[in-house]
Amino acid sequence: MNPSEADRWMTAVEDALRTMPEAPAPAALRSRVMRGVRALSAPPKFVFPWLEAAISLMLSTLLTGVGALLVGLPPTELVRLQQTLRYFFLVPANRPFLAASVIGLGMLVACLFFAVRILLPGRRAPAVVRR
Repeated sequence: MNPSEADRWMTAVEDALRTMPEAPAPAALRSRVMRGVRALSAPPKFVFPWLEAAISLMLSTLLTGVGALLVGLPPTELVRLQQTLRYFFLVPANRPFLAASVIGLGMLVACLFFAVRILLPGRRAPAVVRR
């Protein structure tokens, strides 16, 4: 069968499908399909994510506290804080402490991430009704 003949057959099939009347679905099939649709369209049970709320409350309180502390400091204390931090980061003897603090902070973030992944319930896919 050459391509033009295949195109003619496909056109004939498409025309027949468009012009043929549609038959209603069998009642047994219709009821099973509608039962499955109703089961899938039921709203999921609401569960308050306590762990996520606690972590976000802790982080927002921490950031607000640091911001309030920095805003409330007099300018002389801010300059002294800048000089201390600059001294800490530039002195070669403090590099092991700096590396340890960065590694520790990374480990803390990794532990928090895995704790959230382990402690939160998994999201389930909707159940498929098979009969």
